[in-house]
Amino acid sequence: LVARALGAQDVYPDEFETATTIYTATIQDTLLDWIQSVLDYVQDPDTFIFGITEPIGDFLVKYGLEPLRNFLVELPWWATILGLTAIAFLISGRRPAITVAAMLAAIGVMGMWDPAMDTASQVLVATAIAVVIGIAIGVWAAENARVEKLLRPVLDTLQTLPQLVYIIPFIYLMPVSRVPGVVASVLYAVPVVIRLVTSGVRGVPPAPVEAAMAFGATRNQVLAKVKIPLARDAIMLGVNQGIIMVLAVVVIGGLVGSGALGDLVARGLQRNEFGEGVVASLAILALGIALDRVTQSRGGRRAGQQR
Repeated sequence: LVARALGAQDVYPDEFETATTIYTATIQDTLLDWIQSVLDYVQDPDTFIFGITEPIGDFLVKYGLEPLRNFLVELPWWATILGLTAIAFLISGRRPAITVAAMLAAIGVMGMWDPAMDTASQVLVATAIAVVIGIAIGVWAAENARVEKLLRPVLDTLQTLPQLVYIIPFIYLMPVSRVPGVVASVLYAVPVVIRLVTSGVRGVPPAPVEAAMAFGATRNQVLAKVKIPLARDAIMLGVNQGIIMVLAVVVIGGLVGSGALGDLVARGLQRNEFGEGVVASLAILALGIALDRVTQSRGGRRAGQQR
């Protein structure tokens, strides 16, 4: 910087450029060596980190992803369509239920039923984990202003990072299969669930809370029997938004071997099989619409219309 300020770059342009290039290359080599050393340590089976992440990944595959995938794939297609349509009707109403039936039927007509159900199994497992974590932390943050303040920069950072950035670290931490995409999708969706749950619980009208406390309800009773039930629309909205965000990352997981629809899209790009990639993309779109309508509660839709 001093040399540049004194005009050395203009007097000795070749020497200045060479020195800058060598200095930059030295920094890059040092940084790359350090990163590679960290990755080698993480991938060592004897390390503490890998000793935790590998069993977690094996547990998710053995008791979550694989059983649910087999269930959805082996279940007759008409039973799946009827079941999800019924759930959508009970939660969201008649029109969303019709949309769900149409989207699922379209997936079957396109010949993408099995990979779509594989994708759905990954989405459902990841969403369940994200919702459990999101509700627990969201309620905690709603009840404790200090916790919310501490979480704010963390949630801001997680929501700022691109989707692919979440997957890269877990390729080294988890078994290379469907697990990295699932874990990354949980991290991507959790901030939204936390914030919606926090906003919903904190936005409960004070009148029912004061009435419950006047009748002698404890803080935990007020939370469990008044605040959380009255915040169910916000919680359901968190589930709805979480499931869509999970789907976005699970699909990208096809680039790292998660299989299903994301893998078909990736193969279509790599092998120049444009038709297969387009059909898989349409199936992803149909699955996303169906999952959105299944979890789109009446209260959440009314709140969205009012906004």
